[in-house]
Amino acid sequence: MAEVNSIKRGGMVKDLTGVVFGQLIAKSIVGRNKWRNVIWMCECECGKTVEVLAGNLAKGHTTSCGCKSTTHGMTETVEFVVWSGMKSRCNNPNAPDFERYGGRGIRVCERWRTFQNFIDDTGPRPSGKMTIERKNNDCDYEPGNCVWDTKSAQARNRRTTRFVTYRSELKKVADLADELNVGYRKLYKRAARNNWVVTEQMVYFLQRSEGNSGE
Repeated sequence: MAEVNSIKRGGMVKDLTGVVFGQLIAKSIVGRNKWRNVIWMCECECGKTVEVLAGNLAKGHTTSCGCKSTTHGMTETVEFVVWSGMKSRCNNPNAPDFERYGGRGIRVCERWRTFQNFIDDTGPRPSGKMTIERKNNDCDYEPGNCVWDTKSAQARNRRTTRFVTYRSELKKVADLADELNVGYRKLYKRAARNNWVVTEQMVYFLQRSEGNSGE
């Protein structure tokens, strides 16, 4: 790490600016205590700021403003776990899903880096089966692009989901199958043979063959 002059006398100190320690990110040196130990102003993920000794940061003794051990910031809730996971897969190269998120440029917007802003925008999770979903999987986690939704609905919105063209519109095969009341697998196979273009004739024969019953 680089070294910087302390604002108090006492020589050079390690520059921790921008370094993350648990839920804290070091912002600036604010002084020293009576034993000449450096004190850093840190910002917690929940939005609060706190002054922490450099030694406590380095040793992992202090990793939050205190919200971890209180109800402040809803840190014991599932919403906080979802929010933390969202940030991890976008920011942590060691996260299992990083390659599909942060590794391809998906980010958490500036506003949602604070948990309180995230929960203010999304509201509490409506049910225990829901998690946060991006409407457009090529866009960031941000207001307007995220909703609480079920995992089964998210599975239909994965990047690997196949799209087809029908009446000059791009649609997911699963959504179009529901819309036309035809079987997903049959529609998928026929569309694949026609370069992923669904024609009216194709729909006509599918609906006739299934009696509009689907699969």
